[in-house]
Amino acid sequence: MECKPKGYLYLKISSIIIIVLNFLGLGTIISQMINPSELTSNIEKSLSVKNINEESILITIFISLLTILWGLITGTLGILNSEKIEKAKDCVIFGIIYLVLFLTNGIIATLSLNYPLVILICLVGAVLPVLYLVGALKNKEYLE
Repeated sequence: MECKPKGYLYLKISSIIIIVLNFLGLGTIISQMINPSELTSNIEKSLSVKNINEESILITIFISLLTILWGLITGTLGILNSEKIEKAKDCVIFGIIYLVLFLTNGIIATLSLNYPLVILICLVGAVLPVLYLVGALKNKEYLE
């Protein structure tokens, strides 16, 4: 029986979920980029927020797109390298960058939408990048 690294399951499962959720997010972002003025109107209605600047929405969409693409890369790297302890350091680096992008995206969205609930949603969503990092760090420990 083959012995797998300690962080194998954390890394594999969180990577799969990250990829699925980021593909869903990518579809949402693409649909939002098609008509940003309608998006602004919908946000104002649903969040009861007034005077949202279309430029701030586009900046938020761009940062979100960057975060989603990095998440897809990070998730793919996690799946491919979940059993390769020699790649654990790469997974840790990608995971840290993804977590920073994810939290930055939440902060920018909160500031541009002027809606504090977004940061709470972001903090709850940060559980997956943290689990990814836990798996990568456990694999790194296994290497040492």
